[in-house]
Amino acid sequence: MITFFKTFIFGLVIFGSLNAVADDDHIYVGLGFSTGSGSEEYESENITTDYDIDQNQTDIIVGYQFPSEKRIEFSLTTIDLDVGSENIESEYSGFDVDWHFPFKLQHNMVQPYLGVGFGLYEYEDTARLFEKGENLDGIAINLMAGLFIPVNAQIELDIAFKNKTITWQTVEMNTRKIDTRSSLSSLVLAVRFKF
Repeated sequence: MITFFKTFIFGLVIFGSLNAVADDDHIYVGLGFSTGSGSEEYESENITTDYDIDQNQTDIIVGYQFPSEKRIEFSLTTIDLDVGSENIESEYSGFDVDWHFPFKLQHNMVQPYLGVGFGLYEYEDTARLFEKGENLDGIAINLMAGLFIPVNAQIELDIAFKNKTITWQTVEMNTRKIDTRSSLSSLVLAVRFKF
């Protein structure tokens, strides 16, 4: 699955480079930080248990802005968690692919946008809890809305609200199947450097 994903990403990058025919397309890199809350939900034999989450995220970003001003963005993400009332520390790590759809306004102005994406994640240090002895893998769906704020021709700020839902693989513990889902809501601040 990871090999397929890498091939898919490579294809998108090549496709993007072939379509770079105008002067207002850009490759960019960036760094993002976000903070928020959420929940982890465990379901087994029709019994559901929820835990509250406080979370902080860090993203390393590489993106491409098409001449149409739409964007595709790849990010390596680390999410640090405090789970439940006992503040148990955990971590998710993963890779996201997001598409941003800005509203067309005059150049060099604040630009609102909507976005959608997906990701592949690993729930770190969970292997010891399950019979197969592997960390949980999950698929994320991302939804976002925000503002691109130009500082100058090369630097841009991004302020956004992002919702991430991760559906984790079904696992067995003591012969019971457990389905897990994480829902995270975050306020995001990112800075991007365009080339």
